[in-house]
Amino acid sequence: MEMNDIFLGLTMNPWVIGWVASDGHNDGSGWSISQNIDDVDVLVQIGKFYEDIEWYFSFDGKDRYGEKPQVTIRRKSKKDSIELINAGVPIGNKTVTLCFPQNLSLKNTWLYLQGFFEGDGSPYIEKYKYPRIGITTSLKWCSACKAWLFDKGIKSYISKDGENAFCLYIHNQQGVEIF
Repeated sequence: MEMNDIFLGLTMNPWVIGWVASDGHNDGSGWSISQNIDDVDVLVQIGKFYEDIEWYFSFDGKDRYGEKPQVTIRRKSKKDSIELINAGVPIGNKTVTLCFPQNLSLKNTWLYLQGFFEGDGSPYIEKYKYPRIGITTSLKWCSACKAWLFDKGIKSYISKDGENAFCLYIHNQQGVEIF
């Protein structure tokens, strides 16, 4: 993906939109993404798309994965915030309100899905070597993504994965290969 690509009507890179949707936050005046220090490489990649990224480091942070230094990137851009809203990323808590984007081109939706999967997805190899793709997020997002994937010839199913979390699974060889 070239940094100078024009993404059909978007000013934000759709791969970055996917990352913000999965692991980031839209606060209305911009966006941020946090990762533990072991996963800083993706933040460096995202930072290459924007000259005005701000970097923050926290060495006393605790999250659900334990105590590790955290790295956060932030971009102040009301325009980006509006674009994120249009792509289904609400302002504030997105636990149950995150939506799958309905207005992106085919190319941009695939790029968005790549970023989203890298943030909240997992590949699996199950017993007997069957591949499976899983993406954990809101039911609203999973349902709309399932319909979008079905239109592209990919069968998937949704499973509850916690109080407010659901997982969209692609569990067939052909679907995994297309994805």
